[in-house]
Amino acid sequence: LGGYDEPETLSYQIDLNCPIGADVRQIVMPPSKASSDVFHAIADANRRTLLGFLAREARPVGDCVEELGITYAAVSQHLNVLHEVGLVERKVHGRQRLYQSRFEPLQEVHDWTDRYRPFWQDRLKRLGDYLDKYEGDK
Repeated sequence: LGGYDEPETLSYQIDLNCPIGADVRQIVMPPSKASSDVFHAIADANRRTLLGFLAREARPVGDCVEELGITYAAVSQHLNVLHEVGLVERKVHGRQRLYQSRFEPLQEVHDWTDRYRPFWQDRLKRLGDYLDKYEGDK
């Protein structure tokens, strides 16, 4: 992949005036760095389940294995991905490693999705207006 310059920023454009159903987004995202990308970390359903499971209290890996019903090695890999991006905290307690969720890194996801709030508010308003008109035509 020689000569490829990775973009440093995310650029996006939203056209709020385009018709419903049209492709409304043009997003250019830099290639994912799996080990440091919160978006990558939460893209997996097992990791999202782990975040919820570890939200209330620190738990050992064995508890996570029971909760997910997948292998110890798989849970360990998922926990490492979450730990690398700061979504779980790892504490050593005797011979056990305990994990607990940390949600501060999700602020990045919230900030990114919040950019689209005006778009979805407009779309939902237009849909509501359309449905009101449709009900009025009956």
